[in-house]
Amino acid sequence: MATALTEGRDSLGVADGRRIAKYALRREVGRGGTAVVYEAEDLELRRRVALKVIRETEWVERFHREARIAAQLR
Repeated sequence: MATALTEGRDSLGVADGRRIAKYALRREVGRGGTAVVYEAEDLELRRRVALKVIRETEWVERFHREARIAAQLR
């Protein structure tokens, strides 16, 4: 899903207090080779979430595969 970002961007185009779609970013919590993870607030559900922002489009399928595996954990 392509999303417009607000001004005041970091190296991935986002920064504290900025929005991606329905999420308000609060702080960066981790950074790896493929993505940055932010603590964010889901503005529709009004709850804290972890939001993973993938750096490059080639990693999107890998992320989906990772999400499917994580969803199978109980």
